[in-house]
Formats: sequence, structure tokens, C-alpha cells
Amino acid sequence: VIQEAGDTANVALVHHGLLGCSPTQPLCAVTFHCLELFHQIQHRQSSFSVQAMAKVLCALHNIHMPDQLIFLFTFFKKVTYTSHFCILLVDAFDTYLHILRHIQMTLKCALGHDGSKWKLRGACLVCAYEQPGEPKLCPRRLHSMDGNFSAKQLDGSGSADMWVFNSDYFIPQEKVNQFKDSVQSKSRNVTGSCASSCSDNWVVARAVQEDQVQVFQQTGIFVLACRHGFVECIAEMRHSGELAKYALAVVEQVLDICGPDQAIGHDIGCSSRKTILSSLLSQCAKDLNLQVVVNAFHGFTHNHVCQLQNHPLYLAGLGIEDLETCKWIFANSNSTAALIRHASLFHWMQFLDLHFDQWDSDKYLELS
Repeated sequence: VIQEAGDTANVALVHHGLLGCSPTQPLCAVTFHCLELFHQIQHRQSSFSVQAMAKVLCALHNIHMPDQLIFLFTFFKKVTYTSHFCILLVDAFDTYLHILRHIQMTLKCALGHDGSKWKLRGACLVCAYEQPGEPKLCPRRLHSMDGNFSAKQLDGSGSADMWVFNSDYFIPQEKVNQFKDSVQSKSRNVTGSCASSCSDNWVVARAVQEDQVQVFQQTGIFVLACRHGFVECIAEMRHSGELAKYALAVVEQVLDICGPDQAIGHDIGCSSRKTILSSLLSQCAKDLNLQVVVNAFHGFTHNHVCQLQNHPLYLAGLGIEDLETCKWIFANSNSTAALIRHASLFHWMQFLDLHFDQWDSDKYLELS
């Protein structure tokens, strides 16, 4: 590789379609074609690891192939896999994704699609846009929210990695924690009520075991999605089970961005509604006519009175919607669990962001 005067080693490599694996004196580089190949594989198969890709590249170098087909550029023709190559590929891939995010962010800023509010405001064209003269629907939009414990991350994993990943999907922790103090007091108000008996029947809604809370930094994710499957926002569940503050955080996003006449399905929707009415969001939820109901499938674990009041089968405007959208999403996102369990917080969020970005792209193709 010819290095012009004044150019750094990595600049010279980029001019030749290569990305160095270290910032100053790279001894190994990866072609942009190879990085994009791995990028697309990650999009389509979230369980495919960096280690597997590094082993594939080393195997390709041990096969007699034309130079233009060799993805990994090193000073050695024969390559035996070691963990060192995995580290090099991780560094190059992180840099490549950082470049892509910068390009995407510049484009989104130019189009006005930047920021976390865009996911709720306009990511789903069918939900967000209304035609002139279109009949008013009530509810105007349907959402589903639920927690998932497969997306765990061990406490202390990758603690040396100080990078911070900024994702449009995730709600900042300070917004989630603003509901922390009010949750404990209001939970006593629903004890012994009809809603309490329903939530007791639904075992997943209970807190996770204490030993899991201590072992994992991220115990899962709490997701809000539209009826077409687009992921609208995510709250990190940290050192806890499915607490009410996560539901309140995503409900605040709906009230703040989507406006009046919204409906949200939750497996313990009856209890969630009482929680909202006892929280800081109470008056806003009443003014904007927020409707919180139970999901169609999980609703049958609720008592008869609750079903008549909250099951979508008996509510006007919900049609044949089951509001179980989050279950489709989790059935797909569970494939990331093997990669993110021992990842650093940066890579934990980066892998999930990659996965949900592709998920939303697939949902966009399915719109008709």
C-alpha cells in the first residue's frame, strides 16, 4: 500500500478500500467489502458471532483463492486462527459501524428524522400519517408493550470498555428513573383489587429472583411497538424485574409524542392502567383519553369481570387486533441472547440496535 506524504497509515489503507485494525500502526486490515458482508450477515442472522466470522476469514486464507477474493489483508498468506484475530475484527467492525452511523445520522438530520421521537412520530407510515378528510378513529393508534428477560447482560462484562453507544431506540435512564419513587407508593393502592388478582395470575409480571438481579446488570428490555411491528422505544431493565417504572417511561413517550386517543395492550393492562392513574402521568392520561387494555391471548388468564372491561374482544375500535406484537418481536430478538450475555454495555446495545434496525426494515417491506 502506497502511503502519500502527510497521510497516516489508516488514511492510506482507506484509499485502497481497507480499514486498519489499530489506530496508529496497523499490521492487519480488513476490506470494506468484508466488513459490509459481516454487517449484512449480522442483520440477517443475529446469532452469527464475530468469532465465527474471524474463523471463516482465516479458513479462506488457507484455501488457494485469487487475491481479489481474499477478504482479510495481512502480511501472511497462511493464517491459523487465534483469538487475536477476533479482537482485530471487533475493532475494525466497531469502527466501520461508527462510520455508517455518522453517515446515517447526517442523512437523518437533513431529513428531520433524527432523535428518539422520530420512532414514534413517523417510523411507521401507516400509523403516523393521516390523509386529509380521513375518518377519525378511536383509538387513533394501537400499541403493545411488554418486557423480555432474554436480553440479559452480566454485571461487570467488558468493564474496560468505556465507549457509550447512543441509540434512537433506547429511552435515557434518567427519564426512566424519574418514576422510581412514585412507583412504590402507588403499588400499595392496587393491592387486593381486581387488578391485583389478575397480575398475580400472570407469573411473568412478578419480579425476577434476587440472585438474577445481583448477577446481571441488564436483566432485559421493555419494548413498545406499534400494531404493524415497528419498535417504537425500548427501556433497559437494570438490576430488577419488570417494574412499573419501565411501563410508565414508555407510556410517557406515547402521551408526549403520539397525542390523544391512543390504545396500549399489556399482559397486565388492568393493573397498568391503575398504576398510570396513580402516577405523575394521571392527569395527562385522562386528558388525552389513553386506553390501556390486556392482550387477547394473555387476557384469558384474567378474571371474567376484567375480561369484559379490558379484553380487546369486547372493546369498540380494536377490531380483530390481538395486541401481542411484542411476542413476535421477542421470538425474533431472542437469537441475540448468546452474543450479548457476556458483551460490554456498548456492544450489548450495539447488537440490539443492529437487530431492531433490520427488524424495522423488514416490517417496512411488509407494509401494503
